[in-house]
Amino acid sequence: DCQDGQFENSVTVVVNADGQKMQFGGTALMASRLKVEGDVFLRNNFTCKGEVCMAGAEVQGSLDCFAGQFINPVIADFNADGTMAQFGGTAISAYGLKVDGNVFLRGMFRLEGELNMMGATVGGNVECSTGQIINPLVIKQDTKGKKIQVGGTALSAHGLKVAGDVIFSDGFSARGSVFLV
Repeated sequence: DCQDGQFENSVTVVVNADGQKMQFGGTALMASRLKVEGDVFLRNNFTCKGEVCMAGAEVQGSLDCFAGQFINPVIADFNADGTMAQFGGTAISAYGLKVDGNVFLRGMFRLEGELNMMGATVGGNVECSTGQIINPLVIKQDTKGKKIQVGGTALSAHGLKVAGDVIFSDGFSARGSVFLV
């Protein structure tokens, strides 16, 4: 139970000798392939600045993110040679996650960045109410005037399997693309 917990691991960007920008850090909570014999609570003022990685984790109960805050927006900049460097952007990596119960993203839940649930399996419902996912498309212009798009995907759920219902209600909003198939 991480109620009122706070995790932070900001992205550090450095420029190497060739003028290329490199990312260090960014994952604040690593729980990939974690196996839990019960519920996981990331709720009630839980705040994570950086990525929460639950890729391939197995939760035998429910995943409850009631009023949780997950912050890892995309950061984009240009290298010295004009190529794009993109950092961050995924707030929760839950691809391949298996939850036997429900997934609750509600109660003023806020996510800045992408929620990736590709290939995840949920035995109950996915309930999204009174919360928001924000990952708008950002357009940057390079030194040659070429426009480059970064971010823009709020929810990636290709291959998501849900035994119950997927519910978006009570003012839930997503700013960015939502992919359910």
